[in-house]
Amino acid sequence: MSRGECGLSIIIPTYDRPVQIARCLESLTKLVPPRSGFEVIVVDDGSPEPLDSVVEPFRDAMKIKLLRQVNSGPARARNAGAATASGRFLAFMDDDCLPEPDWLCAIERALEANPTLVGGVTKNLLPNELFASAHHVIHMMVYAFFNRNHDDALLLASNNMAIPADLFQCLGGFDAESFRKAAAEDRDLCFRCRELGNPLKLVPDAVMGHAHSMTLKKFCRQHFGYGQGAFHYHRKQSQVVAQSLKNDTRLHTQFYRWLPGALGTIPFFMRIPVLPLLVVWQLSNAAGFLYESYNSRNLHDSR
Repeated sequence: MSRGECGLSIIIPTYDRPVQIARCLESLTKLVPPRSGFEVIVVDDGSPEPLDSVVEPFRDAMKIKLLRQVNSGPARARNAGAATASGRFLAFMDDDCLPEPDWLCAIERALEANPTLVGGVTKNLLPNELFASAHHVIHMMVYAFFNRNHDDALLLASNNMAIPADLFQCLGGFDAESFRKAAAEDRDLCFRCRELGNPLKLVPDAVMGHAHSMTLKKFCRQHFGYGQGAFHYHRKQSQVVAQSLKNDTRLHTQFYRWLPGALGTIPFFMRIPVLPLLVVWQLSNAAGFLYESYNSRNLHDSR
């Protein structure tokens, strides 16, 4: 199938989460079809068990393709999906996300009006879970800080992001070599897109539900990973590591200006318990940054 035979290609990387990807695909069957049509590309990032039996029941409901690669991380998985996509536009989401029915139509309208990198907003689908709520508050603060101007946003997350296929190709896709884990590859793509003179657009009516259940251990591990990703992001931008850590720490303190509004998006009874987890977030993030800095320095010294 040649490029442009359908309007949008939805690309979903997944690894060893058959229940989540099945729920995700079920939600896509409820989408209001965009005017130009869509296809779905699931990229199995080397799951222990193949996903053929999970994907097969959805073939009658929508145009769907399943790819499989050796476990290489979500950035490479998204690139693999983009390489086989036939859509004029590429829409990226995660396997634990459930879009609102009009999500893709909102994305299509935004891309038709502004053919650049666009992204929607995220709604927490697990409001009664402490760590999911804390993660959502952090996400809301970060978005409020970076995206004060919706027509000139600075950061769009890869779980709700879309881009013209030709622009994605021009950018060289996600940097799968520098960002092998799920951390900061979207931040890097946003930076490179803006460097080429393409403003980012936040689309508030493109709503993506996020059902990411976490324990304390998983919460710490995820934000530790974000710290690792931040290190590689700053190193790639040729900044001094110590200055990068200073800058990221400064940003973390500035995020708190938007804390009251972010807390207002979660249930009242969750607001006080979430506050200590914001400290855990910052400590985990800083630990990940320092850990990656230390490992990188040792690797450089051993050569």
